[in-house]
Amino acid sequence: MVRTVLLSFVTALLFNFTITGNSILGTDNDATIRITENENGTIFELIKDGKVYRAEESVFGIANILSEALKKSAENKTPTPAPTTPPSVSQSTPTPTPKPASTPTPIPVKTTMYGVADVNSYVNIRKGPGTNYEIIGRLYNEGVCVIKETIGDWSLVESGKITGYICTTYLITGDEAEKIVNSGKGLEATVITNTSNLNVRSGPGTENKVIATAIKGKTYPVVEVLNGWVKINVNDAVTGYVSSDYVKVSGASAIYAVTVEEDNARIAKEKAETESSEASKAKAAASSAINRAVSTSASYKKKALAQLEVLNSTVVSSTASDADKKRAKLCIEALSYLGLKYVWGGTSLTKGADCSGFVQSLYKKYGYTLPRVSYDQSKNAGYTSVTADTSHLLPGDLVFYAKNGVVYHVALYIGNGLVVHASNATDGVKVSSYAMYSPYNARRVIK
Repeated sequence: MVRTVLLSFVTALLFNFTITGNSILGTDNDATIRITENENGTIFELIKDGKVYRAEESVFGIANILSEALKKSAENKTPTPAPTTPPSVSQSTPTPTPKPASTPTPIPVKTTMYGVADVNSYVNIRKGPGTNYEIIGRLYNEGVCVIKETIGDWSLVESGKITGYICTTYLITGDEAEKIVNSGKGLEATVITNTSNLNVRSGPGTENKVIATAIKGKTYPVVEVLNGWVKINVNDAVTGYVSSDYVKVSGASAIYAVTVEEDNARIAKEKAETESSEASKAKAAASSAINRAVSTSASYKKKALAQLEVLNSTVVSSTASDADKKRAKLCIEALSYLGLKYVWGGTSLTKGADCSGFVQSLYKKYGYTLPRVSYDQSKNAGYTSVTADTSHLLPGDLVFYAKNGVVYHVALYIGNGLVVHASNATDGVKVSSYAMYSPYNARRVIK
């Protein structure tokens, strides 16, 4: 009786069911009902949403429990849409169709291809891939660039602030270039930021975390040189990246490319600094020689010192011509030989010289070849003759003196009416007036 009534409940609730011995097992997609009879009575179990409802009482009590359990389940459950396809013939629970696996989005990998200049001095960077294009920059030997693409024999590169084309023949590329760049090659980076500290980052970019600071004016070993960033050793424990705009990398001619204008300005500045340093040394030597010159009178010493200042200002001038600078340098050096011994037939600027040997050896140091004796010099020295008076003479001109039309002496004009010359065995090299004798003619050597 009980089994019949319970079976009716199970059927009414649309459970699939099986009968085994003294048990009825009913299931649907959401619950399981198990009903068992034994000598103690009927045991009813409803397993729903992970909970077990059990009763050992009359069929009506069991029915009430079943009704209450199903009611609570319905209140907490979102209705399941009706299936759009007929149910399977088999009584098994349908297996959901798996969703197709999504294809992962590829992550682009950035590959940096380096080039390292392999030249004696520098290689030109041009606006286009050919020698007919304008030169916009220079990459010095061992300088680094990033190769963006190649077009025939040319590579489009980025280096420093310049993007342009370099003939690939002059670049080390591939693994060899990568090895050179990553080595750091014993370079050093000196911090030149306007602030006291420079951020050191975990990677080559401002989006990376600041991990340390580099101190203004301090120099750090270079680990790697990138385009726009330099990896440095801050200390034994920290290595990071700093912007190349705020460090000066030394140890090579130039790491990054420079524009033609920047490079010309650098060359001019270095040249001026070198000239100033050399001029300072030459001036000091000349001044010392003037002050200790025994055979030069006090009045001519004073005039010579004043003229030395004029000559030195020409050497360090940014507007003076190269020819004027060379003339001034030669005259300053001539003054440094005051007191040199006069030696007949001599041409030594250390052991002694005569008048023509003195000017011949002096000009030889500046790359000019003069005849050996004053007579021949008066005719062929230099490239032109000039009127032998102060309104026409320039520092460095040779002034000749003659007797009865025969030249017997030569002196070097230094300006302000003064000459330096190897006078005689008594006085040696000294300063005199250009009009100490009647000038015969003059020659200009330096154009």
